[in-house]
Order: sequence, then C-alpha cells, then structure tokens
Amino acid sequence: MSFKTILSLIGTTNTEADIDKAVTLTAEVEGHLSVMALRAAISPFGADYPAAAAG
Repeated sequence: MSFKTILSLIGTTNTEADIDKAVTLTAEVEGHLSVMALRAAISPFGADYPAAAAG
C-alpha cells in the first residue's frame, strides 16, 4: 500500500492561493492533505540573550 500525503506550509500572505494549489495537487494524486499555518515570531527587544531573526 502506498501513502500519498501532501504537507502544505501556509504563511500569512497569499494564503488563499497557497491553499488552492495544495488542494488541486492533492486531488490530482488522490492523496491526503495536511496544512500547517505558520507565522514568524517577533524577536524580543532588549533581551539578555543573543537572538537572531531571518528576514
């Protein structure tokens, strides 16, 4: 038995288009869709420990 799982990472911009593409691809391969909504955390200001943020 083969498994067909599509994992779609959705950000905070252009979400509707991203979800539409993931649904279309999943339907084409007759698979299972998992969606993870992500949002980048804001780095703390004045922290006593080193922190880095990717832009």
